[in-house]
Amino acid sequence: VMGNLCLSEEPRGSYYAPFFLGLIEASSIPLCYVDIFHPKHKYWYEFLQQELKNKSALGNVLNSINEVARILFALIFLAFRFVYFPLVAFSTCLPDFFKAANAEVGSGTLWDICTLYLVYGASNVLGTIDIRQIAKMLQGGDGDKDSDKKKDKES
Repeated sequence: VMGNLCLSEEPRGSYYAPFFLGLIEASSIPLCYVDIFHPKHKYWYEFLQQELKNKSALGNVLNSINEVARILFALIFLAFRFVYFPLVAFSTCLPDFFKAANAEVGSGTLWDICTLYLVYGASNVLGTIDIRQIAKMLQGGDGDKDSDKKKDKES
């Protein structure tokens, strides 16, 4: 959406750029920290696991920050992408795009509207996944029931 808005010769949509390119991405800040200790980054993951195994103060602090960052990511993502994004998109942005579509000749604004719906759809799917993960965590489950069944069969 924003690429099309920036490439157009009219200043349409530039009012929304700080929201769609800035505020919405705020959840990426705690996610960056969480990503450092993800198992795909073997060195840092093993470092944290070793520190926790040794029961060091550094390991406890890093793990605590990691857990807080996970919660912050989920809260910020859900608040901005799942709640605030549709509010701004459908109450303010879309009416402006429809006005611009009626005033302009060209398909740029139609593309903006379609892309906005696609981004909202993706955010909605990811938000739903986050809510399910939070619900599993609050119920005391660790998530993957199929792997638990496989472990029981192997025993």
